[in-house]
Amino acid sequence: MRQLARGLFLSRERTWWRKAREIAIALVLELRYSKHQILEAYLNTVYLGQERGAAVQGVGAGARHLFGKSLESLRLDEIALLAASIRAPNRIFVESPALLRSRRDRVLEAMVKDGAASETEAQAAMTRPTRPAQKAV
Repeated sequence: MRQLARGLFLSRERTWWRKAREIAIALVLELRYSKHQILEAYLNTVYLGQERGAAVQGVGAGARHLFGKSLESLRLDEIALLAASIRAPNRIFVESPALLRSRRDRVLEAMVKDGAASETEAQAAMTRPTRPAQKAV
């Protein structure tokens, strides 16, 4: 919730005052909206890189930017790469292939643990290459 509050309502400044406002906004969001609504808002606004000088925001735009596909047509391994890219979207595909694979596989393992993917699906996804076919980064 704090990431959504920070992304929607606050600047990037690093001060105690901004941190206090971030926490207060997060509390209001949590009281007013369901976890599902908060997650949806976050996924629709999360920063996922730059394309021709414009920010790529939201997982739908991120899917088009990184893979040249709609979000609905991504494979499980691509979904895991997209999720892994949230932390550092401008660096994710310039990292070493081993580190990129490790990040993707950690997301897949978490998806299995949370019941979002089966062990078989995750194992199959882990065998796929980590570079997007139509990388636009």
